[in-house]
Amino acid sequence: MGKWFKSCSMVLSVFFFSMFLTSMALAKPLILNYSSGYGENFSLSMHDRWWAQELEKRSGGKVKIEFYWSQGLVKIPESLEAASSGITDISFFATGYFGGQLPLSTSSQLFYLTEKPDAMSRAMMDVYNAFPAFRDEYEKKNNVKVLTFSGCTPNIVGVRKPWKGLKDFEGKKIRVFPGWEEAVSKLGGTPVTISWGEIYTSLENGVIDAYTGTMWDLAGIGKFYEQAPYILDLKQGSCAMAVTVINLDSWNKLPDDVKKIMEEVTQESIGKQAELYMEADARIYNVYKNADVKTLEFSPEDVNKFRDLIVPKRWDNWKKDMESKGQPGVEFFDKLTSAIKKHEPQSTYLSPFVRYPDLKLD
Repeated sequence: MGKWFKSCSMVLSVFFFSMFLTSMALAKPLILNYSSGYGENFSLSMHDRWWAQELEKRSGGKVKIEFYWSQGLVKIPESLEAASSGITDISFFATGYFGGQLPLSTSSQLFYLTEKPDAMSRAMMDVYNAFPAFRDEYEKKNNVKVLTFSGCTPNIVGVRKPWKGLKDFEGKKIRVFPGWEEAVSKLGGTPVTISWGEIYTSLENGVIDAYTGTMWDLAGIGKFYEQAPYILDLKQGSCAMAVTVINLDSWNKLPDDVKKIMEEVTQESIGKQAELYMEADARIYNVYKNADVKTLEFSPEDVNKFRDLIVPKRWDNWKKDMESKGQPGVEFFDKLTSAIKKHEPQSTYLSPFVRYPDLKLD
């Protein structure tokens, strides 16, 4: 009896210890690494930070996102391939870096589509979910699933001295964004192609007199105002797009309940974009105010003249280019612009040029 009792006790002890180890293993969070080439306080990064916090909270700690900011895991040009191959579980990057692999995504670089970045994000998600050719661009061709799109806040122009109108383009060397080249040349300026990271030193060394192709808060993070303390709004709107993707194999391995939570949080996160973007804009507003940065405004006539130099020619050229490459450019563009119009009325985003009139140069 005593031996039998001891044997049962030993078996039960082993059983319960095994159960304990199993429960400990089950309690261990599922860690997904996340790579971004940008800093954690960038407006679009704030969006993904909110998303990750909500995911961890709603999953009861079952999932945890391990962040690698500022190219801490992979370099920006490697972001898509890293996610595609599984080096990273989740990657955040600007789609403009990967026009060859993500051709339809370059539509977000077409100026004057919308001044509401959250409307752009919602529109891109709508088309992604409903249009197979666009979804295949990510899932079939690059082995990644889109978690969310992040429309960028409106494009700005930074200049050394106050500009009053289009005539001030004449004789200036301007760091351009794709699509600006012809307009700048027609206005007598010289388009210069350099990376975002070269803007500050190029201003400092006189290589350029002005820059474009960046956002209110990102220009502040780069401290471009130290060299070009005047900021102009030509009302081009959101003309760049970032995307957060997850490796398809990583996605397929997730438990169904985690997938459901992740998709729910993703859907809600786009609704937080306007709030978070304006929070980031407000932080940089304080920086600009302390640095005596001033905002500039052209006459409506000059703003419209500049727009006419770009639209509709650039839109038409983009559609033709896509069609020549076997992409459904015309159909995609129609779906995208229709979706933007649907979502614009619900957007709560307000440009810092509207929110902070006290910065306007008298």
